[in-house]
Formats: sequence, structure tokens, C-alpha cells
Amino acid sequence: LISPVKKYEFLIGKTIGAVIGTIIQIAIVILFSKYILHANWGNDIFTVLLIFISQIFMAISIGVGLGFIFKNENVANGILNFMIPVMVFLGGSYMPLDDMGSKTFQAITYLSPVRWVNKSIFDVIYNNNYSKVSTAILINIGVALVFLAISSLSFRKENA
Repeated sequence: LISPVKKYEFLIGKTIGAVIGTIIQIAIVILFSKYILHANWGNDIFTVLLIFISQIFMAISIGVGLGFIFKNENVANGILNFMIPVMVFLGGSYMPLDDMGSKTFQAITYLSPVRWVNKSIFDVIYNNNYSKVSTAILINIGVALVFLAISSLSFRKENA
């Protein structure tokens, strides 16, 4: 923060650095699971990676945004530790939610970006269906841009 860089350069650098680090981690997991564990990643690994990259961008942006909003690492981590299981549950990662609950509950599950990521990845891998890919990526990028905008505005107020 005290280095001679512009605020937006700091914010962009922090976000891009975390995204690149996480992309390397997910690439290792995918390669290990594909070639050692023989997991089925489908025939179009590029599209699957693109969806993951958009999700990584979203997750990093949420973390950075919450860090700037709460200005207390413990509070931001607490909020994230609450948000992650809720988003993952609503996304159907713990158990299938398609036939569970009321119409209201089903509508709520549509709010989870994880749901769109899961649906689009499974559709690409098992059905060669790309209809949900753009929706998943746009939702992830949209959420990321909202949190980056919040970060940017909070950063300006903090240093003004």
C-alpha cells in the first residue's frame, strides 16, 4: 500500500496474482485427476477450464471485496466461511437439489453461481451441451465486477 503504484494497479495486481496462483493450483488438480486418477473431464477441457477460471475470478473478487468492505481480516474470513457453504449447498454440491423442496426453494438455488458452474460443467462433460456455459461465465464475471467495483470505491474512500 505504501509502494509508488496507483490504487487501481494495486487492486488489479492483487486480483490477477491471486487468480494466476489459483489457476495453477486447479490445473495441477485437473491434470492429476485426469492422468493419475483417470477422472473423466470430457472431450473439451478448454471450456471446462474457462468456466473454472471465471469461477476463480469471481471467488477472488468476492474475497478482495469483503476484505475492503469489512477492513478486518477476521470479520471478512467469518463472512466468507458462512457464504461458501451456503453457495455450495444452493449449488447442489453436497446433494442434488433438483427434486427437493418447494418452487420458492428451487428459485433460490438459481441465485447460486456454483449451481450454474456445476450444471454447465456437467453438461459439457457428459452431454456436449454448451447452453449453460455463457450463463455461468457471465454470472461469475458479473459477481466479480460488482465486488471489484465495491473494492475500488472502498479503496478510494480509505485512502482519500
